[in-house]
Amino acid sequence: MGWSLKIKEEKNKETLYRFWSESSDEWLTEWSTREEILKFLFWSKFDKFIDDFTKEAICFPDGWCEKGTMKYINGDQNKREEYYRLAIGRFKNNPDVLIERFKEITRNMNIKIEVVNNKGEGLKN
Repeated sequence: MGWSLKIKEEKNKETLYRFWSESSDEWLTEWSTREEILKFLFWSKFDKFIDDFTKEAICFPDGWCEKGTMKYINGDQNKREEYYRLAIGRFKNNPDVLIERFKEITRNMNIKIEVVNNKGEGLKN
């Protein structure tokens, strides 16, 4: 399952776009310009990066294959559970819990991240 794109041409020759989610069976965006869609894609992919990196930082080396043997590395079960508690909590009752953990991890690694829009909205650690 994934996303599909609907395109329409307005009378003024402007092209508008809209994303549909096949998995949740709903529109993800309103009719939007190319620039607005690209911003939506940026924040969606950035959100996925936060999720992926946070999982990696908590669970590493879980899930990797060892060079030479190609043996699957089964990491610490408690770390996996910690990550999944955060991920589930994000969707149930606290959407910022995973982002806060990401900020904590990157601060502890002395990595400064600031990704904001022109309104100052976004992520700063």
